[in-house]
Amino acid sequence: MTGPYAQPPAPMNGPGPMGPPPHAPPGGYAPPMPGSPPPQTGPQPFPGQPHPSQPFPAVQPQLAQQQPPQQQLAQQQPAQPFPSQQPPPNPAAQPGSTPEWGVRAGRRIGFGTMVLVELRKLTGTRSDRLVLALAPVLFFGLVVAGALLSERMASAYDQMYPFYLSAQIGVLLFHAALIKLVAGEWQYKSVQTTLLVQPSRLRYLLAQGSVLGLVWLIASLVTIVGYPPIIDASTEANHYSYLLGHRLGWVVLVVVVALALGMLASLSIALLIPNTVGALVVYFLLMPALAMAHGIFPDLIGFIAPLELARYLISPDADLVPGIASGLLWTTLFVVGVMKLTKRDAG
Repeated sequence: MTGPYAQPPAPMNGPGPMGPPPHAPPGGYAPPMPGSPPPQTGPQPFPGQPHPSQPFPAVQPQLAQQQPPQQQLAQQQPAQPFPSQQPPPNPAAQPGSTPEWGVRAGRRIGFGTMVLVELRKLTGTRSDRLVLALAPVLFFGLVVAGALLSERMASAYDQMYPFYLSAQIGVLLFHAALIKLVAGEWQYKSVQTTLLVQPSRLRYLLAQGSVLGLVWLIASLVTIVGYPPIIDASTEANHYSYLLGHRLGWVVLVVVVALALGMLASLSIALLIPNTVGALVVYFLLMPALAMAHGIFPDLIGFIAPLELARYLISPDADLVPGIASGLLWTTLFVVGVMKLTKRDAG
């Protein structure tokens, strides 16, 4: 092939870096120097690519990333389980077992703990503590007033009459605290917690009865200790002989029977009326009314008066039949109240 495109371009004339070497003939290339590689002819490859005259190499798979010797050794060896300390078996997590809280909840609560809980309920609020603190003030205040206003102190009945008066009126605050304990739990549904922890209503009643019995015992002891000195001082001031010191057993019997009958009446009202306000209204209206009516119609009201049996022990003019009838009446009401409580819905 001839023409201007068949020959390579002519080199620039003249010496210099772009010109041909001095030994090159004009219009041509210099001959190769001894020891140099033969010149390459034909199209030149692009950088990074194989020469066109050479066959393309086969695609080689990418070499795996070289890993440290320790990791290669770990891959060659079979995996061994890492020895670790197993935690102790949890019996609560095993299927069919009871959780820890269920075990604690299933334990039977001690009766002493239940009594302490009921005793704390009796003095749980500030108003409860205030009422219990004012109850003996009202009781002995009426005893002192009755001893000072009594015109006669010649007989043992005359000397026990101030106590009989206070046992009807002076125990109103004392019984109000008990009514609030018994009836308040059912009004405000706080009994649900007690029955949830301790489902047996019989044990619940026995625990409350133990607290009420303890309160009755303390009230009886305080009265037995505090009442005779007041009467002794009153008889000495009025120039009468003090007779209660010679009949101390009789005094103890009258005190414990009268306080027990008054508490029986208040608890009967609280059990039959599971509402604090309603039970207190009925009690505060009924007991003073019965006391005043008994002073006017003693033979008739004696059949329903709560303290008629205590009056029989004090007065020689009282009859035993009204006292027994009154005791049976209030005992029956108390039993009916207990039966209603055992079947009452706590929700």
